[in-house]
Amino acid sequence: MSLQVKKEEIISRFSRHSDWEDRYKELIVLGKNLPELAEEKQIEKFEVKGCQSKVWLVPSYKSGKVYFEASSDAVLV
Repeated sequence: MSLQVKKEEIISRFSRHSDWEDRYKELIVLGKNLPELAEEKQIEKFEVKGCQSKVWLVPSYKSGKVYFEASSDAVLV
């Protein structure tokens, strides 16, 4: 799926909601559907410093692209 198609899909999904609270809830639903970050990756090396909650951002490089896995102990970061 191209980046443009993915962008249009996200815009369409959030445009269905008329107020910020519904958009907020939609964002939480999307986050809950993401795969869990493996516990062995939730280490200090990948912890985002300065956040009020615990946040881990794990980068990887594959086939010329950078990918990120992420997790947090908060519902929304």
